Amino acid sequence: MNLSEQDLLEFSREKLAQINEPKVASLVSVVWNPRMRSSAGRAKLQLYLIEINPKLEKFGASEVWTTVLHELAHLVAWHRHAHRGHGKPWREACIDLGIPNESVTHSLPLPTRKQRKFWKYTCLHCAISFERTRRAKVRSACAKCCKKYNNGKYSNKFLLQEFRLVNDTK
Repeated sequence: MNLSEQDLLEFSREKLAQINEPKVASLVSVVWNPRMRSSAGRAKLQLYLIEINPKLEKFGASEVWTTVLHELAHLVAWHRHAHRGHGKPWREACIDLGIPNESVTHSLPLPTRKQRKFWKYTCLHCAISFERTRRAKVRSACAKCCKKYNNGKYSNKFLLQEFRLVNDTK
């Protein structure tokens, strides 16, 4: 099997035409990205660009097509609702594209990459914490506590405390 970028683009445009998304179909482009390692695919939303990991071909055409549909769903959700991520608009787009039970992540044996974490965020109210590679751009509150104690609305009472884990000298 040797799918060309043109094959992937034509497939994408057909699927978008079937769900009445001519604007997205006119903007979309699909490329193989040989630099991808652990991701099956990626959608660059503002560019309407889908990048596919060439290693997918060794798992069969169905993995390639499913990944293209998964990424198309991101573009459709972005176009319809300016939505990022795997929330309700993305799930609705998946249904429209014929992959109603699509998983958020793949389970393919692609190489993984362990990134060093530099930042830790902790809620002093419930003690939940998580680590990040990049520093958060905006201050945020604990979603769990805001949901439980403030009807899902943001509250400064539940601000996450930021801790630097590693001193890097760049």
